[in-house]
Amino acid sequence: CPTTENSCDESVFDGRVTRYPFPDHNVPPFPYMSLVTREMREWLSGSATRVAVLHCKAGKGRSGTLVSAITGTSDV
Repeated sequence: CPTTENSCDESVFDGRVTRYPFPDHNVPPFPYMSLVTREMREWLSGSATRVAVLHCKAGKGRSGTLVSAITGTSDV
């Protein structure tokens, strides 16, 4: 599987895009887990109207693992 994926036009999100690339069919590297959860938590704590979007190619294993990490470490 390729390690690079399609990318979006960051201007749609006012440049507020962070990439944490790792190969499909692999678990997220452990250091990414704390980086992603911290960044999402900091962004979401700025306003009750903010949302965070997490995207990967298939939207199953990698996204699911990171969504579990952020919800498991927050007050959601």
